[in-house]
Amino acid sequence: MTCLRPAVACEPIIDVVEGKYLISNPCKIFEIDLYTCTKQDLDFSSSYELTIQRDDVFSGIIGWFDCTFSKLTNKFELSTSPHSKSTHWKQTTFYTEKDISVNRGDKISGSIAVRKSKSNFRELDVKVSYHIKGYYGETNSYQLYKIR
Repeated sequence: MTCLRPAVACEPIIDVVEGKYLISNPCKIFEIDLYTCTKQDLDFSSSYELTIQRDDVFSGIIGWFDCTFSKLTNKFELSTSPHSKSTHWKQTTFYTEKDISVNRGDKISGSIAVRKSKSNFRELDVKVSYHIKGYYGETNSYQLYKIR
């Protein structure tokens, strides 16, 4: 089934991911005020850095959102994190083209760029780059994804 991976890895998978499968620290890539944002604010690019917490295999980046309702009388936070109770929003997994062995302390850095698709207003175009520096050397790559 390895031959199918390139065809499947170009589209992110939206599904529930259990917190025990995360192998790095989380990193906030984007923050926005829903009271004041504009459509133009939703196209963004952000850098990130993750630190691997245990020897394992890196096979993708998990995305989720948290939303704080701070202007309510009783402040409320909605989290779609893999460490929280699952919601119908689930999480989004951006798989890499291949699995990469990593060790505790390795650093994964890169950027993520998100924009509305020019061909379909219901889609997002996402570009994720990553650079892994660790015991086994260095790996550089990027992938383009379409979220429908």
